[in-house]
Amino acid sequence: MYVLAAFGSRTQVLEFIEQLRSRGIAARAVNTPSDAHIGCGISAEFPYEFTGFARSVVQRYGLDSLKGFY
Repeated sequence: MYVLAAFGSRTQVLEFIEQLRSRGIAARAVNTPSDAHIGCGISAEFPYEFTGFARSVVQRYGLDSLKGFY
């Protein structure tokens, strides 16, 4: 199972992905489903088991454009 992290800033999506990848977590940029009507159009996709760590990355690096995890 995967989680999508939607952001309002493309720059922050890419920074988030870079932080996850630098720790060996398989993360990638994907199109945000258009039905969702949230964020900047791209989201980060990563394995569900890393959700707790992903939340800490958002806080640690001040990625304040996060719209949510889905």
